[in-house]
Amino acid sequence: MSAEIINLATIRADRRDQDEKRQEAFLRQEASGFSESLQATVERSRLNLPMMATLLIAKAVDALEDNQPVARTEQAEYDAAANILRAIVKARTAARARAAADAVRVFNMPNGA
Repeated sequence: MSAEIINLATIRADRRDQDEKRQEAFLRQEASGFSESLQATVERSRLNLPMMATLLIAKAVDALEDNQPVARTEQAEYDAAANILRAIVKARTAARARAAADAVRVFNMPNGA
């Protein structure tokens, strides 16, 4: 009779790694599929940049809310998109303010600096 030592921690870690790799492959496939469909839609419908941005925001809302099994109302969809837009505008405004402050500092530096 022989005995085999089973290291459960190693088995669990291997399963976690495999699950993470499967999830990453799935997400890459989803992103690639969306990219292809967006490109086809752009070519077919001649979308302008605001239209493309709207589609990307809609996809971002879907991606962020994917884990929620509850069906949302149209108003909830608008609210989720508005929250994302607010965050984007806030981040861009802050980045522009930092860039402007840096430009003012550089502009006002003494000649010897």
